[in-house]
Amino acid sequence: LRFNSESSWSFSEASFDYPPFRDFLLDGNEITVTAAATTPLEYSEAFNLADNDPAVSSTPVSAIGSWEVDVTTFTPNGGPPPPTPLVTLQLSTDGGENWSDLQTIVGTGVVTGTQVGGLLRISSLATAVIGTLKSSNDVPDLAEGDTVDVSLDSAFFESGHVDSEFEISHTVVDREKRIALSSADTISEQLDVQGTWQLTTNGIWQGTVFVEKSDDNGETWELVLKRTAASDANYRDSGEERDGTLMRVRFESAGAGDQVPTATISNDGELYQGRIKILTVTDSQNATAAVISRIYSEDSTEFWKEGAWSDKNGFPAAIARHESRIFYGGSKADPSTIWGSQTDDFYNFEEGTNADEAFHRQIATDELTDIVWLLSHRELYIGTTGEEWRGFSDSDVGVITPASFILRRISNSGSDPVSPILAGSSVVHVQRQGRSLYQIVYDPASPTADGYIPADLSLLAPHVTIGKVTSIAYQAIRDSIIWATTGNGKLIGLTFDREQNVAAWHEHTGGLFNSVATVYEGGSSDSVYVSVERAGANFIERFVPDQYDLIETGDQSSERYTDSTVDYSGPATTVFSGLSHLEGQTVQLVSDGVLDSNTYTVSGGQITAASSFTNAYVGLPITAQFELLPISFQGSEGSWKRASKVILRTYKSVGFEVKESIASSKAWEPYRQTYRTHVDPNESETVNQKGDLENMEQSFKSSMDQDSRVAIRTVEPYPLNVLAVTMNVELGKNK
Repeated sequence: LRFNSESSWSFSEASFDYPPFRDFLLDGNEITVTAAATTPLEYSEAFNLADNDPAVSSTPVSAIGSWEVDVTTFTPNGGPPPPTPLVTLQLSTDGGENWSDLQTIVGTGVVTGTQVGGLLRISSLATAVIGTLKSSNDVPDLAEGDTVDVSLDSAFFESGHVDSEFEISHTVVDREKRIALSSADTISEQLDVQGTWQLTTNGIWQGTVFVEKSDDNGETWELVLKRTAASDANYRDSGEERDGTLMRVRFESAGAGDQVPTATISNDGELYQGRIKILTVTDSQNATAAVISRIYSEDSTEFWKEGAWSDKNGFPAAIARHESRIFYGGSKADPSTIWGSQTDDFYNFEEGTNADEAFHRQIATDELTDIVWLLSHRELYIGTTGEEWRGFSDSDVGVITPASFILRRISNSGSDPVSPILAGSSVVHVQRQGRSLYQIVYDPASPTADGYIPADLSLLAPHVTIGKVTSIAYQAIRDSIIWATTGNGKLIGLTFDREQNVAAWHEHTGGLFNSVATVYEGGSSDSVYVSVERAGANFIERFVPDQYDLIETGDQSSERYTDSTVDYSGPATTVFSGLSHLEGQTVQLVSDGVLDSNTYTVSGGQITAASSFTNAYVGLPITAQFELLPISFQGSEGSWKRASKVILRTYKSVGFEVKESIASSKAWEPYRQTYRTHVDPNESETVNQKGDLENMEQSFKSSMDQDSRVAIRTVEPYPLNVLAVTMNVELGKNK
């Protein structure tokens, strides 16, 4: 998924330079890859019609396998037969710019040989001859881009293998090629190389040795290494070719050497690995494929690997970037496997033993568990349906390598497939039943062996997760809050500060909440986004950014205390449109921080106000409320009691309402301010956002009860920031 601009996003299939593969099966089911079609024969001819004419050469043809030269004499104009024909077969390895003699053919008849790679031509000297050159592809060309047939000894292929890659390996038969450094100009035979190669020269020689490679099966050659000597040097060089290639040694002489100088190129690899991508599946034993990287041989081999991810095997359930690698975890076929990419190369999963190469691990557990999430922290945290694990390096330097990566179990609470979060120093995840949030935190003072402590954050408030948690997100600034959505459409929050032992839950309603996410977009707080369903339509909405700053500055006109809010600023008007998403719903209209007390219902995507405004906002009303635990103090156990006055210690707040409990049928008792500054145009009352710290007192009578409690709420679009609640309590008998 790519972000191109604010209005442009795009999806595309991830393209891996080297995808991950499953292990060798080695069950006797051998695979054979053969060329799907041979290249047509290529022909050329050379003519020289009279003695002493300049040499004439044929049109070049590709050296694609076996070649055949057929030399025929003829008598021009009825004259006598010409002298003995003389034809030279020539080779070019640089696209036809330079030619070297490959073989001299004397007399008439047919001469054959083999040459793969480069261009061939025949050249006649001062003799009247007809020579025909033919090149045919009887050597399998299994190079990149070729279409091949794939067969297995026994059933394996399924339709889900289409677009999957297979790695095909063969045991390397020819490990080195050698040339003498005594001839004037010499080219070695081609050597299949994958992995580490070496060049070694011996003896006394003069000239230049070239190491060249070809990635197009010998058509063109690229210089890899150049070494020069004047009877005074020998060399031992090496290099590495991760993808399979052809290599050769070429020598240009600068003078005579001793009797036995040589140059040798060798391949250190035991197996030559090529890759194919399945195009079609014919049946359970046969398929067609495209060659991704060159296949070594048409011989059958038991050394083959199936692509780890495909429609047949499934795709990873989890992903995380960690220590310069990307990790994937848990597919349908390998639910307990983790794959780590090469270092700083997120699209390369070619495995090896070098420190920067890719690797995979299977979690060794008592029961089969599926990986459902990965999270990068001080270590790689792994959540499965049955347990939680951590992956880390056991080396002294602490760097993850294929040899140092190990897995250790943390807990067995089990995880739900909801992406976890990092809240401060704690990893927080949803437990497998979906009803609990668990934190995993490292504490060096922990009595456990490895210092990890799992804890249930919802233990004291299990009711808030009814419906199961469907998504979680962490708001670090300003308050530390873990937000979550539930299956029954609630938005819930956990104000969480582990260092201060704060863990307080709260519920939020006003639509059906589907998911929540947080991101820092500048300013003094994280942005909180929700996906919410209202009246059958889905919306992406954002909490008002920097609301804390607006409260602190007392900018009541810029504060927002409604849901799904639409702002207006412009010429004075009574008509406010753009409200089609709130069609048929009752809304509040607020102008310059003052509530219009009239009741408005959206019709035709708009409302018409009783008065005109230049600055206003319209949104769904919010009821913000909380209820205290039953009143209890020393000596009051079992006694009858009731609250007669509530005192709120508030910060820059306007007002509130109070009654004995949210469920009570009694009316709410409103707190009324003693001074006003903002005037509501539709009634005489005014409102004011009070100073920094205020005590708001309101007398009321709750019922005499052994389980007496107090509820506080506000339904007006004004701030209510409660720091503490105290009350007057009366003791007595039940009446």
